Order: sequence, then structure tokens, then C-alpha cells
Amino acid sequence: MDREVTDKNLNRILTKGWLYRGEGNANVVLSLPSCHKILRIKKCDKPQTILQWFLFWIMEIFHWDITSDMQQEKRDLDFYNLIMVPLLGSWYTQPAVSIETTKGDIKKLEFELANFRPEKRKHKGLKVGMASIFVDYAFLPTTFNSFCREGVTYAVEIKPKKGFMEDDRVIDKCQFCVKQYLKIKNQQIKKLSSYCPLDLFSGDTEKICRALKALISNPQNNLRIFCNGVYYYGENTSQDKFYTMLNELFECSDNDLINHFCALVTRALLKASPLNRNCLHCDDAGTETNLPKGCVLERILALQKLNRLGVAEYNNVLKKLNKCKSNNFSYVDRLLKKISSDNEFCPRCTIEKVILGSEKSQPDDLDLVPYMISAIANDLSLMVTFQKIPKLACEHEDRIIQVKDLRFFVDIGVFDLYPKPVSTIEKHMKVQMEMETAYMSAMQGSA
Repeated sequence: MDREVTDKNLNRILTKGWLYRGEGNANVVLSLPSCHKILRIKKCDKPQTILQWFLFWIMEIFHWDITSDMQQEKRDLDFYNLIMVPLLGSWYTQPAVSIETTKGDIKKLEFELANFRPEKRKHKGLKVGMASIFVDYAFLPTTFNSFCREGVTYAVEIKPKKGFMEDDRVIDKCQFCVKQYLKIKNQQIKKLSSYCPLDLFSGDTEKICRALKALISNPQNNLRIFCNGVYYYGENTSQDKFYTMLNELFECSDNDLINHFCALVTRALLKASPLNRNCLHCDDAGTETNLPKGCVLERILALQKLNRLGVAEYNNVLKKLNKCKSNNFSYVDRLLKKISSDNEFCPRCTIEKVILGSEKSQPDDLDLVPYMISAIANDLSLMVTFQKIPKLACEHEDRIIQVKDLRFFVDIGVFDLYPKPVSTIEKHMKVQMEMETAYMSAMQGSA
């Protein structure tokens, strides 16, 4: 990893400076600018009732739950490092490391975070035991930017979402576009987005630019831009900031500024990486696309298309397995066990041949793996990071993109790759029915 974190003491790491990057339902994410890393800490439900407070107090005294939490974090980290990194390739992902956390560290951090966290997220606290540190893709790797240390680094974070449609779709629209109507109904957004993931994953430069312009116009939580690692543009920010950035970036104020920007990001997304020699990728059968082989969008789409049966069929498999919450991650344990017993393990080959290609009389946990990895790929984020460099030859020409007589050093990272619980399948089934109902209702209302 670039700039390894050798200090594993959370308090000392945080005293060097941190920035609140954001959070989802399961994790809080902090940026560590001094070492260009991301700190990810799992969240837990805060006690609400007297009984829950009593149990919480008992657990704090005896540390009953910390060992279990640490084992879960190790399992998730192993899944990330041993499954997801090889699947996407080392060109786009870097291994993560773990650090231990104490009750005192976490309590202090929760107090300092209070002013940054949105109210809707404060019903959850931070887990004690173990956290993970990842490369922060909002910065260029220091091993590559020795020739442009003085310039401004911009990073465009995109949450692309599902880039294809199953053959059995009831509605002739992609999942993202249909879900917009459910979000409108639930007052989660004020207006529909014109962004469509099918455009982004099309391989057509005009459609990709159209998708990017739609994200710029209405970012929601699918687009964020960072300047030197600090959040700069996205949801609830003025578009004037975005155009100010373009003026500085391209050193002009012509009408094609946004086209220059979209051309830069599009070329980065379509730029094919060298083959990842550390991974035994098979031929990705059944994932034919118009995308260049090895580009970041092609890698992501190949994982999304591991879901070949649809959520309804996987929900039936889940019912046959009679899963309960305690078995939410048994598919991860099974997959990691298979790695330990196979020296020539290739995640994709295993999924294609052993899981998708198998004929068994009874389903088992491994049968859920294609859907679960597909679900991760549908929700991951990618970061296109770039910096303007002098018009001089450099040793990393494979990372240079030229737009409007300007040269940019570009790097791409993919993150948010941790395993999801199998209860995600039931959740997706429920949401699919809700969003189709919301869409049909909206169409009838406009007729």
C-alpha cells in the first residue's frame, strides 16, 4: 500500500488530523489526509429501552461482544482482500489493513463526530474492537505523482449503480430509473434524475457524456467531487462551484468547459488497464459488452452480471436454505474456506465453474455467492482522480490523458466492496415490488 500506516493506535492516528467523509447504514468513513488513507468504522444500534441499556452496560463491563465484532471485521477484511481485490484487479483496488480500537478511543471520536453527523444517522453509534484502513483514492498515489506535487488534485466519485437489465424485467426501464419514482413518493428526492446507468455502461462516448452531465446537473448521492481530498461539489452545493472548478482546470471560460470535463472522465472510464497478472481471471463467459476489455466499467459490469437468475429466483433459494440472521454471512465463510483449500484459487473461475456451473440436488450457501457479489458491484463506488501536469514526457504515459492540449495524470480506484448480509435478497425483493408499484402509479397518474 502507498504510504503504509505503521502506527496501529487509533488515538495517535486521529491526532494527526481527520475529516468526516460520510456514512451509510453500516459504516462511518473518515479521511486521514496526512497519510492519504480512509478509516472505516462499523456502526451499531444504540440501546433504546431500559433492558437494552442494561445489556449494553453489562457488555461494556465484561467486553462480551468485542471478540465477536473483531472476528466479523476480520472476516469482512479477508473477503475484501482475498475475493473482491482479485475480482476487480490490483489496477483498481488495493489491499486494506485492520487496527484495533478501544472503548476510550471510540467514545472520544463519537463526541468529536457529533457536529458532523447528520441527525438521521445519529441513532447508531460506533463499534468497539476493530476498524479498517484503506487507500484514499481522492489522492494520487505518491509513487506516481513526484512530477506534479504542486498541482491541485481533483477526484470525481461516482456511484454508478446497476448497468444492465435482466431479460425478465416487467418494466422496460432500468432499476435505477424505476427507483427514482419510489424515492419521489417517499420524499427522499425532490426531482427525478435524468441519469441512467445504462448510458454510463454503454461503451458509447456520447451516452457516457450524457450520463455524466445528468449526474452533474442532479448529483443526489451518485456524484461527489473532491479538491485535494476535501469535499467540493455534489448534492446540496451550488453548480457555480462546479463551473469555477472547470475554469481553473482548463484555464479558459468557453462554452465547451463541461464537454472537456466529461471527455476527460469518459476517457478515464474507458481506458483499459494492463492485465492483472496476480489474478487468474477466466474469460468472463456471458458478459459481452461494448466496453473495452479491462476498463473499470467492464470489470464492474462483469461482476454485476454474475446475477443471472434475478432476485426472485435467489429469494426462492434463500427460502429453501431457511436462513436466519445468524447465518447472514455463512456464504462468506464458505467462500473463504474454499480459498484456504485451493492454492490455485481464482474467485471468478470458482463462481463460474463450481457455483454457477454445478448441478446439486440441494442448494447450499455457495449458491447465493453470485447474487451477493453482484449486489456489492451494484452499490460500489469508483473514483476518477486527476491532476494537470506539465507538457513533458513522463515515465507513466499509460496514465496520461490529453484534453484540449492539456495533459492530466489519471488514477482510478474502486471501493465500498465489503460483503452484504443474505437478508439483502429479501430487502431487494421488497424494494423491487415497491418501486414497480410507485412507477406504475406515476404512469397512471400522468396518463
